[in-house]
Amino acid sequence: MQEDWQRLIEQTVQDEALRSAYVWEPFARGSSNSIFLGKLKSDRSTISLPDNLAETVVLRINAPAKDTPGVSRLREANILNLISPHQWAPKILRNDPEQGWCLMQHYAPISTTQDTPSHLLLKHQKQLLAAIDALQAIPVRSDALEIDYPRFLDEIYLPMASARHDELAHARIQSIKDDLAALPKLPNCLVHHDIHLGNLVLTKPLHNTDSNAELVILDWEYAAIGNPWFDASCLSRYLSLPPAAINNLGLFKTFDETTFNSALALADSMTETLQDLWYWARE
Repeated sequence: MQEDWQRLIEQTVQDEALRSAYVWEPFARGSSNSIFLGKLKSDRSTISLPDNLAETVVLRINAPAKDTPGVSRLREANILNLISPHQWAPKILRNDPEQGWCLMQHYAPISTTQDTPSHLLLKHQKQLLAAIDALQAIPVRSDALEIDYPRFLDEIYLPMASARHDELAHARIQSIKDDLAALPKLPNCLVHHDIHLGNLVLTKPLHNTDSNAELVILDWEYAAIGNPWFDASCLSRYLSLPPAAINNLGLFKTFDETTFNSALALADSMTETLQDLWYWARE
């Protein structure tokens, strides 16, 4: 009997030659999406494929909209195109938002310190900070890529809170709106919105060391033109980067230490509330 995950690949990826070129296996649990690792078959003489396909790839089959509230696959595709010239952007081999899948290069796991496995090595901290600095500096003006946070909360979460008669959810929604209004104003820019260790990988290292590997940021589903305080909070909450290092990013340099640290604490509280709301919506 055929496995359900194999059937899912066949039903979603309509390119038979691409499907047949790889040996697939489930990969990377913990995502709302279905993730598969593909290894190119040794005998592919009868298969005609584009030149850019790699020996090892990762296939993402997109989760239903109900499991990824607020995600726009078209917006993600546009942003992936915008960031593609940068080293820290994932190499997308094929992306088909309409069919519901994305194929990308396979990367190596990221190294962490032995004593603090949730923390990045110093060299990768520096690479990540440089990547965020570059991301925030990309010039882009497009209404289609912008996110209106109050409207997002009202359209995605408020109906669920009302339907469930959940006063705590209502309070969380209002708390996020209040925190957003209270944060120091900054120009909108490209924001990833979900930077954590699981979304960071390395280009394949040479000679089994990571000394020549570059940091790559994955999972741009929630990316949009938005408020840079969200990414500042991710660097702080999820990766424990020093506030002074985040304060040194181009967009935040104008803030003195006291003002920045106070704002970062508020942003941390806001993203924690939003995370609680996201998990609540998926219950």
